[in-house]
Amino acid sequence: MVDKRSAGEMPTHAGGMAIGGGHLFLGGPQESDSIRHYALADVRNALQQKGSISPKGADRKVYGQSFMTVDGNKLYAGRFNLGSRDWMYRYTIKDDGRLETDPKPGGNGKMRYEVPKGTQGAAKAGNTMFFSTSLGRNVRSNFYATDAGETNLDKARPRCFRGPSMSQGIAIDAARNRLFLNYESGSHKFDDRAGDPARNIIRGAHIAKLEDVTSVPGGTLKLGALQAKKLTDTDKEDEIVVSVEGAPICVKGSDDKCLKHLKLTQGKQRAIDATVQFTGNALVNVTERDNPPGNPHDNLGTEKLTPGAKKGILEFAEGRAVYRLSYEVS
Repeated sequence: MVDKRSAGEMPTHAGGMAIGGGHLFLGGPQESDSIRHYALADVRNALQQKGSISPKGADRKVYGQSFMTVDGNKLYAGRFNLGSRDWMYRYTIKDDGRLETDPKPGGNGKMRYEVPKGTQGAAKAGNTMFFSTSLGRNVRSNFYATDAGETNLDKARPRCFRGPSMSQGIAIDAARNRLFLNYESGSHKFDDRAGDPARNIIRGAHIAKLEDVTSVPGGTLKLGALQAKKLTDTDKEDEIVVSVEGAPICVKGSDDKCLKHLKLTQGKQRAIDATVQFTGNALVNVTERDNPPGNPHDNLGTEKLTPGAKKGILEFAEGRAVYRLSYEVS
C-alpha cells in the first residue's frame, strides 16, 4: 500500500514508476504532476510484511509523470497527451533521492525530449530510446524506437510498428538483453471479466531481445516535386494523389489548407515538400483521381524505397500517363 501524506489527499495513479540509486520513484497524487521517492529497503520490507510505504523527503514538482524510466543516474519523466506530441524531461538522481533538472548542452534551457502522441511508457537502452503509445481500449498501440541522442522526434529517426491495444510500461533487463512491454488490457477493468473489453486482451508481458528492437530498419523520406510529363486525362488536367504506405500526402495550398490531391497540367510540376518517417520499406504510390472512379489506368504505379542514404527520381507510368517524383532518403 502507498501511504498518503494527509487524509484528504488524492490517491496516486501510479502511472509511472522507476528504480534508480537505491530509490523507487512513483507518481504523486492524481493531477499533482509530482514525483515521490521511497527507499528500496522500505519497499522490500513492506512487500514481505504486506505493509505500506511512506515517501522520503519532499514532493518534486515536475512537468509530467505519466511515465518514467531510469538509465544510470538519469531519470526521464514525461506527460501523456491524448491529442498531440508532448515532452519528457531528464533529471539527475542525487544520493538522497532528490531530482535535479538537467540543463540542455550549453546551458540554454532544460533538457527535454519530444515524445509521440499518447506516450504511456518509455525506456532507454544504450543509444536507443523506446516509447509505448496507446489511445484507448479499441485502438491498436504503437511501439517506437528512436535515436536517444536526438531530442527532436522527427530528427530522431523514429522506427515504429503496431501492437495490441492498451500497451503501457516498458522495462529493460540489460543483464539478459531483454525488453518487456506490458498492457493495461490485462487488468480486470478491461479484460473479458468486465463489460466493454479491450480490443486485444494481453494478460502477460511481451518480451523481445534488445537487438531485435534496436535494429528495426527505417528512415526519413523527403518528397520534392511532382512533374506531369504526360497526362492521363484528355481534358488537359489531372488530379493526382501521392501516398506513402497507403496514407495520402498532405500538400499545403495557397490558403495553407491541406490538399489531398494536386491538379497538374501537361509539363508542369508542383512542389510537395513533405517529410515522412518510415519503418522497414516505404511504398510510394501515385494515383489519378478519376470521376467516375474505377478506371484501370487510375493507379499509375507503386515504387519501393529501402532505408539508407539515397536520392533520385521515381517514375510512374500507366497507359499514356508519365509522372516523375523527386525524393531523398536519409
